[in-house]
Amino acid sequence: LRAMWACWRDRTPLDFRGELSRFTRQAPYNSPDPIAQPDPPIHLGVIGEHMTALAGEAADGIMTHVTN
Repeated sequence: LRAMWACWRDRTPLDFRGELSRFTRQAPYNSPDPIAQPDPPIHLGVIGEHMTALAGEAADGIMTHVTN
């Protein structure tokens, strides 16, 4: 997401290559207008210790399940 936001905000080339996904092309016809705001925070919904650990590594916050 952060790579996409940088592409849209700063018009930097999209070139994210992760372990499970890659984003390397932004077609001009569906590129949004530049965004002026900073990156919005990423909050993940979590249930259990593994999802909580992932959120701690990759997210800005968590949303717990109502039964936790």
